[in-house]
Amino acid sequence: MYISHCTVLKTTFSVTHVITDGIQTLHPEFTLDGSYVYISDWLGNGVRVYDANTSTLVAVIEDVISPTGIFNTARRYEKLGH
Repeated sequence: MYISHCTVLKTTFSVTHVITDGIQTLHPEFTLDGSYVYISDWLGNGVRVYDANTSTLVAVIEDVISPTGIFNTARRYEKLGH
């Protein structure tokens, strides 16, 4: 089983959700408000969008050739060491 993303409860460090969709997933990226997470599927040639609170799949962007990452433009001015 390949785990592409898991959600951990900060108070207990226990895993609350696990996403196993995809072939070779990488680079999860949260939206600025933290409500969604985009996960690239490099070998699956697509990007999946999940609700960050429930890990429910809300959208699939297909026919993206070897996506290696989704980079939130809202973070472009973020200082190093955040």
